[in-house]
Amino acid sequence: MDDVRNIDMVQRSSLRNQDLGFLRENAEEFLGEYGWYLLFLTVCVIVLIDYLSKKRASWVSMRSSNETPQDPALIMRTQEALEASRRRLQEDVDAKAA
Repeated sequence: MDDVRNIDMVQRSSLRNQDLGFLRENAEEFLGEYGWYLLFLTVCVIVLIDYLSKKRASWVSMRSSNETPQDPALIMRTQEALEASRRRLQEDVDAKAA
């Protein structure tokens, strides 16, 4: 019975006095077991990010090149036509209201 109490006290004291050494041991074991997989996965992620950033940059440049600069005179004519159309619609609404 005395031995059981001593073992229980030793277990409790060892649990209270643990440091982070177990974390280092677990990390070493994990890297030893899966280190090459992690390295391969990291390289694949870096290559994928690089590929997608280049793809996005080319897509953005292609999109901006498709937008042709417009002629200022054409813009003015369009705005005037839009304003005239609004004016006619407003006159129709005013006529119906009267």
